[in-house]
Amino acid sequence: MVKGQPGILVTADESIMAIIKKINEQNGHRYILEDLGDKNCLIKDGTLHALESEVKRIIKEKAPDPKDSDDEA
Repeated sequence: MVKGQPGILVTADESIMAIIKKINEQNGHRYILEDLGDKNCLIKDGTLHALESEVKRIIKEKAPDPKDSDDEA
C-alpha cells in the first residue's frame, strides 16, 4: 500500500537552499521530505514557519550589521 504525506514545495536560490539542507541535517532530517535539486525541496507540512525562522536567524548571524560599518560620513 502506498502512503502519501502532505508537504510544501520550497523554491529558493542555491545559497538559501544550502542553509535549509544544513538545518535539516543538523536537526535529524526533521524538515525535508524530498530533495528536488539545487533550488527546490519538499518539506513536511507544518514545519515551514519553524524552518523559515531558523533560516532568518542564520542569515542575520552571518550578515554584517550595517551599524558596525567603519564608514564615517
